[in-house]
Amino acid sequence: MAAHTVQTPSPRLLRLPAVAAELGCSLDTLDRLIRRGQMPVVRMPSGRRRIAREDLDAVIARWREESR
Repeated sequence: MAAHTVQTPSPRLLRLPAVAAELGCSLDTLDRLIRRGQMPVVRMPSGRRRIAREDLDAVIARWREESR
């Protein structure tokens, strides 16, 4: 019998510390990117900020293109 692996989907809305860790930057740097409008943010009903996975991927792709 083959082993089955259960793959949990990655969250669509990411917490800021997770995004900073993925980018390899500090929370202060990420906050600056958000304030400058360079990183889109989703404001939750609680007031907390999250970053959509697709927005993060798009920003990374744009940076990659700009660095060529």
